[in-house]
Parts: sequence; C-alpha cells; structure tokens
Amino acid sequence: MKRKIISILLCICIFASLLPVISVTASAKTFSEVVAWMDSKNGKALDFDGKWGAQCVDYFNYYLKEVWGISNPINKYPVKYAKQIFDYAAPSGWQKISGSGNYRVGDVIIWNGTSSSVSGHVGIVYSVSGSTVKVSQQNYNKMMYVTVQNLHSPNLIRGVFRPPLEEDKPVNLPAHATTQNVLPGTYRLINASSGYYMNYAVGGLSGVSGYKPIIMSKPDDTPEQNFRLEYVSAGKYALKITHSDGGAVNIYRGSGSTQAGDPLSQWSYSGSDYQLFYITPVSGGYILQSASNPNMVVATPNNEWHAQLKLAKYVENDKKQIWTLDFPNKLPFVDAESGKYYWDALRWAYYCNITGGTDATHFSPNAKCTREQVMTFIWTAYGKPEPKSTANPFKDVKAGKYYVKPILWAVENGITGGVSDDKFGVGETCTRAQVVTFLYAAAGRPITLFQINPFKDVKTTDYFYKPVLWALQKGVTGGTSTTTFGPNETCTRAQVVTFLYNAVAK
Repeated sequence: MKRKIISILLCICIFASLLPVISVTASAKTFSEVVAWMDSKNGKALDFDGKWGAQCVDYFNYYLKEVWGISNPINKYPVKYAKQIFDYAAPSGWQKISGSGNYRVGDVIIWNGTSSSVSGHVGIVYSVSGSTVKVSQQNYNKMMYVTVQNLHSPNLIRGVFRPPLEEDKPVNLPAHATTQNVLPGTYRLINASSGYYMNYAVGGLSGVSGYKPIIMSKPDDTPEQNFRLEYVSAGKYALKITHSDGGAVNIYRGSGSTQAGDPLSQWSYSGSDYQLFYITPVSGGYILQSASNPNMVVATPNNEWHAQLKLAKYVENDKKQIWTLDFPNKLPFVDAESGKYYWDALRWAYYCNITGGTDATHFSPNAKCTREQVMTFIWTAYGKPEPKSTANPFKDVKAGKYYVKPILWAVENGITGGVSDDKFGVGETCTRAQVVTFLYAAAGRPITLFQINPFKDVKTTDYFYKPVLWALQKGVTGGTSTTTFGPNETCTRAQVVTFLYNAVAK
C-alpha cells in the first residue's frame, strides 16, 4: 500500500514539474486609474499609522499600498520626516529623478524642509496642463485632509519617484448623433456618480476669478439648476443658462484648444464649437461631448458639492462622466397636482415645449383632446419634421393654423387620414382607441409578440386590436379595468400627454 502511495506522489511531482511556472505580478496601472484613485480620496482625512493624524506621508503610504500593492510601505520608508523619503530608493520598477522639472501624472514629489518647517512635504501629481501642474496632497498649508492644489515651492523639491504608468487604453467612443436625438427643452442635468445637479454659480466660486463657473450642487429647483438645451445643427446642442444673467455654458481654454482639465464657465453665447456639445446616449444616461473635441466629455472631477465641472478623456462606464436628464419639479398650472398619474408626463411635455396650458395658469387635465391637438403633440414629440409636400386636401385645415404642418406630416406618414377625402375632422374629440392607434402608427407599427389580450371590448377584427396590444406590452396605457380597455371613451388632455410620454420618452 505504501509503495502505491509513493508511486502516485512521484507521478504527481513529475507532472507538476512539467507545468509552466506562472509568476503573479500587479496589473499595470494607467494614468486614468491613478487619477480616479486620487479623486476617490479627495476631501478625506487619511491616517495610515494612527499616530499623528492625517499627514502627507500617510497619503503617500496609502498610494503605495492601495494603488501599487506594497503591503507595508512603513517598513520600506521608515521615515520621521517627509523629506527623508528621497534618501531611499524608489520602489522596484520606478524611476528616481533628482531635482524639479518635467512632471507627469502619478509622480510622487518630495520637498525639502525649511528652517520654520523642517519636515518637508510629499504629494502626487494630479494633472499637467501646459505649465500648470496640480498636486494631490494631504496636510498642505495645515489642511488635514486631501486637496488638489497648484504646484508650490519648486525651489524646495528634492526630486520625484516616477511609477511605471501606461497610457490609457484607447476606448471607442459611442458614435454621437449627427441629427437631433434629444428634444430641445429645459432640463436639469444630474450626475450619475454624485447625484448632484449641474449648477450655474451666480456668485462665482472661491479661488476662481474672471468668469462664473459651472459647478455641482444639491437639488433645490432654482433657475441656476435649469439649462435649456437648444438644438443647433449636425447633432450639436447649446446649453443655455436660464438664470437672468443669461449666456451659455462655455469651455474655458487656457491653451486655445480643448483638452482634459479645461473648466466650464458661463459666457455670452456666440455659437462657436467651444460652446456646443453632442448629447450622446450611453448605458445609464448620456455623455456631453465637446463639439470642438469629441474625445473630451464633461465630467465632475470628484463627488464634492460645489466642485467645478471640467473636461476629461472619455472612460467607459465612468459615472462621473454620465448624466441623466430630468425636468424642473414645478409647473405654472394651478390645476396640475404633483403626485397625479400625469405629473411626470406633463413636466416632460411642458419643458420640451410639446404643449402649454389652455391659459397661463391652467392645463385643463380633464378637458377633451381634439384630433388636431393630438397630431400636434405627436409631431412636436418627434422633433417637428417638415412635411415633404405642402399640398392640403382638407377644407377644414386652414392655412396659417398651428396644426397645418402636424396634420400634413401625419397624413404623409400614414399616421392618420381624414374623416373623409376632403375633411380632417378639426375640432372632433379623440377616443382612447384612436390615440393609441395614432401612436402605434407613429412608432412604425411594431410587431407585438406573446401579448395576451385581456380585454373583452377589443376584438381581433377591430382596427385598434394590434395598437392596443402594443400599447399594453410597451406600457403606454393599461385598460379602464382588468377586462376592459374602454376604446370609445374620450381621451383627455392629461391622458394623451401620458400616453405620448410612455410611448416616446420612457
């Protein structure tokens, strides 16, 4: 028995010796990964050794451990003062460079002390833009937490430790639209990472002079948090400021061409590409690509309240670069109540200029909706496309009326016809079945699979049979009960807006 066991063990050992030796090394780091790590620490107080509070050396030790996998950096750099770090060798694979000079992101800068501050200092290069170098550091100027500041005291720099960073891997940016893909309107832009809202800083920002910055702030429904997206051409939008100061969001270019780190500010609108953006859909929302350099997108550099927005290289799935679009949470109509089934739909319709009220302060949600009104709603929601022909066969569609183009476009695209060859039916109210059929036709009459018909009042021979099943499956509307659709019931203004919102915007 023992011989058999020994024989098996020998076979295992021989087989194992034939296997290739696999060495495990820390994965290479890119510049964007290092910046993302610094962003995650900004504003935090980091005490690595638990002895003297949040010191600059503590931040250095966290950098070595969390980014570079050096398990016990205190043993490698058993220093009393930050300046002494440079007395040791750089980590394996890093460069040790004496003196000050050219810097790059991720470099560890070590400063000498002075007669009044003998300990020196250590920080990490956060960004380099021309001659401007920003450093991520802790306990700078007695700030016992991580901040990003301009490079200081270059005459005191002993040198740098330079890590072996790689260039960011090329990312295929989503193809931005060359035509309008978001309805023009008044929006609130919400950052997917922080949940804060894009905001126009009316009073400026501490440390920023000469222009009023675009920042992040908590939601408060003020005009400063509302931006009007205006479609210009070729997929480009302007972000107009709704505050009484006016103007538009502009990229502040220190070098004359847009690049990473350029901040966003308010400026009078001129329509140049430095003020225009592609609103490009991605998973989880949209990215705002600079029209002058589509490789750069609007991002919040960190999740701080009041952080100024800047351009950054696009990084796939980086939530700091992703925005969701919402609408102001108030309406001018005294008869439209928050919490009603139509509230979100009406906010969308009002702020995208799909509909207004029956007067300045009333929406009239329960008023009946007419055929020309429904056509106008649908036409506007689809971007107000021009009809190909101006020929008008309907006697009751009078020239100069608001609904002429919507009706001609709808008839031209098979969304509806007239109630007769020469009459459209202006002023006639619409039923639930008719509105759903219009929306189904506008959507291209999609095929609806595996949808059971629960409604006793919807027959396979009805003209609205397929539209109702489509509307049910897509969530455009349900029935008036679990077993009835109510096809002949009149559709109200609130219902039409809700159906349209569910069909087009959700």
